[in-house]
Amino acid sequence: MMLERTLAYIELGWSVFPLIPNSKKPLTTNGFKDATKSVYVARKWWTENPNANIGIATGLASGLAVVDVDVKNGAKGRESLASIKGMSPTLTARTPSGGWHLYYVVPDDGLRCRNGLLPGVDIKADGGYVVAPGSVLDGQPYEWIDPEAHITAIPDAVIALMRNGNGSKPATAAQPGEPIAEGLRNSTLASMAGAMRRRGMDNDEIAAALKVVNAKRCRPPLPEAEVAAIAAS
Repeated sequence: MMLERTLAYIELGWSVFPLIPNSKKPLTTNGFKDATKSVYVARKWWTENPNANIGIATGLASGLAVVDVDVKNGAKGRESLASIKGMSPTLTARTPSGGWHLYYVVPDDGLRCRNGLLPGVDIKADGGYVVAPGSVLDGQPYEWIDPEAHITAIPDAVIALMRNGNGSKPATAAQPGEPIAEGLRNSTLASMAGAMRRRGMDNDEIAAALKVVNAKRCRPPLPEAEVAAIAAS
């Protein structure tokens, strides 16, 4: 079963490596640095250790940036996540402690790991890894909330927080009439959508207006599906 899961992740283009059974700790000497997309190597690892948990190397190795939300023992992850404007729906795993791993596409130029981005929120990217669904910790599984969900681009608001350097509040919206730079696109459009919603506009009207702003001012424009999701949310 674990081998089947591992091979499925390799088919998605993700780099994997084994973890000690019922643990987050790497089973290989170099941990995530040993991660591979080789079916041959993966078969060897999990044939020798059929109950090994599955680690996925994040960052450019797998094209993934994962927002790790911790809610155990009073951690403030839930509140911190709610405070980030413009978070887009994406493939999400539930962790044994009740938190979440939100899987996003990493930017083309990469992204470094960042612990303590906000209270209870870490970023797993280049230089890190996550425990994959199918793995078990203390008898509790990591599991996909909706296995059919699509992975979307990491939200601009997260990138803006990381580039701000200290987790304090960054600029969240572009000034009226100015170009909307990467890092502010999602939050600016979300702010506009909220203003239009308060004036009684419906989803279609909001989506049409955001589409124009996105095409004219966003640098570069967001995907149309993401603009539609902002309007609907």
